[in-house]
Amino acid sequence: MKANKKNKSIGAIHSEKEAIINIVEAYKKSKHDILIKLATEYLTTHPDDNDIRFMRAQTYRKKGMYKKALEDLEITETVEKDYAIIEKFYIYYNLEMYDEAYRLLPELKKTNPTTPQSTSLLELILRKKLGYKIGNIKDIYNKSESNTTVEETLYVREQILDYNKENVKGYIKKMCQNDPRRPSLNAQLNIDYLYETVARSIKTATKQDCMFFRALSYYDFVILNIGTDKDGEICNYLRVSVEPQTNHIINMYPIKFSTLCCNVLEIDMDKLFNRDNSKQDTSSRVDKFKARLERTRKINENK
Repeated sequence: MKANKKNKSIGAIHSEKEAIINIVEAYKKSKHDILIKLATEYLTTHPDDNDIRFMRAQTYRKKGMYKKALEDLEITETVEKDYAIIEKFYIYYNLEMYDEAYRLLPELKKTNPTTPQSTSLLELILRKKLGYKIGNIKDIYNKSESNTTVEETLYVREQILDYNKENVKGYIKKMCQNDPRRPSLNAQLNIDYLYETVARSIKTATKQDCMFFRALSYYDFVILNIGTDKDGEICNYLRVSVEPQTNHIINMYPIKFSTLCCNVLEIDMDKLFNRDNSKQDTSSRVDKFKARLERTRKINENK
């Protein structure tokens, strides 16, 4: 009998380790549905494993299952307090529960004091949403050593406080100028047309997964040859930053890589690049790129 008990104990330990390995593997590969299934099965017999419960909470949040995420975070907060606060803050923020998010803001600042600009922008947006007194714009953000960062930071806050579409277009047009410090948009772009097309598309587009310590919402769109990165390499994706819960575009810039949340933008390429309609049509190339993107999505979803 003792030998049997010992064998069962060894088998249970082996099974537990295997379960944890499978859960961690699913977490690393962003296989959300598999992780939730495995973690739920594991937690029925190991309810005190806060590491696995926290992984499940994060996964619930990524899938937009905020209520379930909050239930797990309430349990893990006693052990993973700092991380739980970050997760809860962004859930409340995405749910437009601004009172709850604002209540957690002081604790959020303590969890990552190295990002004062980001948290001050979060505070500005929350105070605006809640109708609180904002005060002097220059007093609500911390200056950086980089002049470029200071300029961008002040620009963003001005747009949050008093949005001006023409000023935004003017700012984006500056992104068409070559600057080794940042990516550059294609100089041939019709920015007015691009702005209006993207602004309409945001209403139905899929935004990027919540980025921690990022106050703005982000959307990625497929557009061939939209610009170049800092090294001068061609980019086929456009990232758009937007004031949360609005279609107020703050900035646009090219990126080399995107995720499965990338959106296909219905746009007239000739008009976008100010091309003469008599020139060679590149729509077939665009259609092939869109088809390839769709195939990649389906392959990843079925993994």
